[in-house]
Amino acid sequence: MYKILIVEDEYLSANVLELIISKEFKEKVEIIKVDNGLTAKHTINEREIDLAIIDINIPIINGTELCKYIRIKKNDMPIVVITGDCSYNLAETLFELEVNDYFIKPVREEIIIKTINKYMDKDNQELLKDKNSFLDCLETDSGEEVYDKELNNLNDYTQEAIQYVEKNIKKNITLEEVAKNINITPHYLSKIFKKEVGINFVTYVTDRKIDLAKEMLADKNIPIVNISISLAFNQPNYFSKVFKKKVGVTPSEYREQCIKNKIHLRM
Repeated sequence: MYKILIVEDEYLSANVLELIISKEFKEKVEIIKVDNGLTAKHTINEREIDLAIIDINIPIINGTELCKYIRIKKNDMPIVVITGDCSYNLAETLFELEVNDYFIKPVREEIIIKTINKYMDKDNQELLKDKNSFLDCLETDSGEEVYDKELNNLNDYTQEAIQYVEKNIKKNITLEEVAKNINITPHYLSKIFKKEVGINFVTYVTDRKIDLAKEMLADKNIPIVNISISLAFNQPNYFSKVFKKKVGVTPSEYREQCIKNKIHLRM
């Protein structure tokens, strides 16, 4: 039986969590509820806990200190933090402690269920422990290095963020917008994205837009200004500046190279 420790001093919040988990997983899980950090420490020492769901603002020993303790004593235990505190400093601390998931109250029922399912799946749990970078550096025909994101090897938040970007690549995408869409804080998304993908979120979005722009530039019938606008670069001059910084030539020069390459291929 999968043992879940809920550390929450708000009676109503703890009971709602217990109700959601019990209703969904029934006899598959055993739920242990405690209302302070000291009792939680004793429980972790005395019992085999598979997953800890922790509020930060708990008495005697706060949630942050409890997370530190777990990482020292039982480093493999997944930790899910659910809190009303969305401060930058807390997000930074939790990331350094390698907290697996971090949600801001109130958390939707489907998010709780999805998260627990993720950790009950042993294969996914092993995947989340992998600290390696998941980037494969490939060589294109032109000799440029590009990054191939192995989505199956990334955690759920990074996958969802990348999928959101791909679906909305022609829009103006912000870190805050994506973080809100997947129900985590912008700072936490920024941290896990950089850690797993190897580049920051803004750079990733820009790179994907430039990749698409290169494909569109190969079609000489599409005006460059239209390409700029379609990719949410509202100022063509700014588009040209970003493109040249990434590719080394202006969009016009890149298009000329594409045309020349096509001519050579025909000869």
